[in-house]
Amino acid sequence: MLALGLDYKPNAYFSAFLAPLTTKFTFVVDDDLSAVGAFGVTPGEKFRSEIGGYLRAIYTKSDFQNEFMKNVAFTTKIDLFSNYANNPQNIDVSWETMIAMKVNKFISVNFNTHLLFDDDIK
Repeated sequence: MLALGLDYKPNAYFSAFLAPLTTKFTFVVDDDLSAVGAFGVTPGEKFRSEIGGYLRAIYTKSDFQNEFMKNVAFTTKIDLFSNYANNPQNIDVSWETMIAMKVNKFISVNFNTHLLFDDDIK
C-alpha cells in the first residue's frame, strides 16, 4: 500500500492516519491461484491495483492503574479502505485486536483476533 495523508495523535494511546489518496496492490505469484482469480485478481493475472481512500486507527494501552490490570497490554487496530473506481460504498476492513497478560515470570497469555472483509474477494 502506498498512501499520502495525515497522522493525528492526540495522546500516547491513540493514533489515526487518514489518506484520501492511496494505492493498494495485490500480488498473486502462485500460478494455480492466479489461474482461478484468487484474491480478486483477474483469472490468469498476477497483479491487481486499486486507488482509493484509507483510514487506520490504533489504540494501545499497557499502563493500567488497577491492580488486576497492571500486567495487561491491550492493542486494537482497524484499517479501512474504499476503492474509488469500483463500489466505493463497500469498505475493505482489517481489524486486529490483541490482549497480552503476564501471569507470572514464567507464563504469559495472548489473545489475538484478526477480522478481514474485502468485497472483491470471494
